[in-house]
Amino acid sequence: MPRTQHTIAGRSLIVASILTVAIMFHHPTSFNNAFMSWLVHGSLMLIALISTTAVVSATVQFGIDRPLVLLPIISYLGGFAANVIAGTVNGFVAPEMFHKLDTQELDSILSLCWSINQNSAKVGIVGTSLGMLIISSLFSKSKRSWGSWVTTGISYVCCVSAVGAMFFHHEEIDVHAALVIYTLQAAWHLLVGIQLICVVDCDSL
Repeated sequence: MPRTQHTIAGRSLIVASILTVAIMFHHPTSFNNAFMSWLVHGSLMLIALISTTAVVSATVQFGIDRPLVLLPIISYLGGFAANVIAGTVNGFVAPEMFHKLDTQELDSILSLCWSINQNSAKVGIVGTSLGMLIISSLFSKSKRSWGSWVTTGISYVCCVSAVGAMFFHHEEIDVHAALVIYTLQAAWHLLVGIQLICVVDCDSL
């Protein structure tokens, strides 16, 4: 990957990581406001698209024909898709149903929306975290620096947290748990972004 593309991907990840944390702190304020819900969830999905594009573009440079490279890309993209489903249901579908349906229908529809949101969010967290862990191992093997080892550690914590959220807190992932996990993932994006900017040429990877 040329240096210019490294820089663009790196800066995109840095900006996306900062915006993700900032917007997640506004997530609780969107519960009773349809416009805020659209704005918060729409912004998060747009930022996720940008960071996903940057992560994938950096990862394919290790060789898209290699299974160890293809696996984390598929896992990360699957997690991204699941997160988009979760955000769409919680940020757009549920608020619209809340204002359109009567009380008798509302409870069952919102319960369905909540179930889809929770299960999609869990799959999304696990998928992206697993992708991060394998991608971190690729960086660690090719670029042995403190940054690569820290990103590996953060991705490992993300994976453990994601699996724990899925299997031990199976009822729901509340906004506080989501904030912790997404902040860890944002820290991973930040460090990967810094590493991409610091790369001199393709051989450094």
